[in-house]
Amino acid sequence: MIRARVEIGREVQAVVEDAGGVELRGRVRLHPGRPVEVITRSLDKAPVVRRAVVQSWRIVELGSGGPIYRGACRWE
Repeated sequence: MIRARVEIGREVQAVVEDAGGVELRGRVRLHPGRPVEVITRSLDKAPVVRRAVVQSWRIVELGSGGPIYRGACRWE
């Protein structure tokens, strides 16, 4: 199975993050039950890639630019 990759601050925004997982919001469509690599970048460090499984993903807003999704991912 191909693992999706999303970058925080580029394709999605982190709404809430804790030791168990992360809640994301953005225009990227993810699929519950599938793996995803969540990439975090900072100016002074190399990118950090964490593996997660999408727990939920739904449309929360519709607009002229297309749907905006929000959902939760559990860290592996």
